[in-house]
Amino acid sequence: MSSSPRLLVVVALLLAGIARAAEPLEMPVWPGIAPGSEGRNEKEIWEERGKDGVVDRAVRQVHVPTITVHRADKSVANGVAVLIAPGGGYDHVTIDKEGHDVARWLATQGITGIVLKYRLPKTPGNVYTVDQPLADAVQALELVRAHAAEWGIDPAKLGMMGFSAGGNLTALAGTKPPKAARPAFLAPIYAQIPLSLAPLPADIAPTFIAQAVDDNTDDSIRMYTWVRALKVPVEMHLFAKGGHGFGLGKKGTPTTEWPKLFTGWLTATGFVAAK
Repeated sequence: MSSSPRLLVVVALLLAGIARAAEPLEMPVWPGIAPGSEGRNEKEIWEERGKDGVVDRAVRQVHVPTITVHRADKSVANGVAVLIAPGGGYDHVTIDKEGHDVARWLATQGITGIVLKYRLPKTPGNVYTVDQPLADAVQALELVRAHAAEWGIDPAKLGMMGFSAGGNLTALAGTKPPKAARPAFLAPIYAQIPLSLAPLPADIAPTFIAQAVDDNTDDSIRMYTWVRALKVPVEMHLFAKGGHGFGLGKKGTPTTEWPKLFTGWLTATGFVAAK
């Protein structure tokens, strides 16, 4: 029996609605002008760096911080969420490779991935310090908690992950604000961790760390040593090859294993229920 034209239209509309529901949601971090950005109205600069059809954009001159929410499908959602701070040396935000790509992958694991586009201290004119991106991260965490019920998130399972300079921002957000404002877990990936970060608070959140040995920095080892000394759950993976900026993993190197190791760690620490 053939379907009626009207039924086909109804089905098409329903499918379109489902597709729209699956689209990521972007919203400003601050309800008005971000504190410290008064009078700044220069347009953002977006640069496409990808090759062979790969989308890999860099965003500069950010004055309006945003979050983009990639919700996990209800059929697999586990209540865990991760605020993601892409890297870029505080000069730009590597929004796809270390942001949306990671968030989309997390969503397939039942985890809501939330990409933070934050203000940058190296914006021309030196209008910002690290205080502004830190304020953006803390405000973003508060915003996510405010929408937790709507987005199917358990506020006690809201963590933060960051890459390179975004890993530095993750470490700051996990140590500088009052405990109630900090993430529930931290995942600094090939992060920049200065000596000035110490001493860490004794109640720092459980921490997952990943880096390649040929990144030629001891920053991740430093972070691991500090957290371990506090007897806080911490796991570190040093991969023989992979360099810096490998995102979800550089093909042909062991860094492609870290995402699976991360989800395993979330289960081992109790953030994700064991199956």
